[in-house]
Amino acid sequence: MASGLVYATGADSMLHALDPTTGTVRRSFPTGGPIETRPVVAGDFVYVGGSNGDISKLSG
Repeated sequence: MASGLVYATGADSMLHALDPTTGTVRRSFPTGGPIETRPVVAGDFVYVGGSNGDISKLSG
């Protein structure tokens, strides 16, 4: 959880930011390919790893 949102990955190669109370998607971010890791929050950023070895860093 970061910035009051829960982050989850989808089979659609997107990182989704969800409202923790309602489950409503607030934002979605394309990662450029299949996601292989769970979202990791560090400071103000959310990181996910892709199947191609890339790491996406997004502002939380």
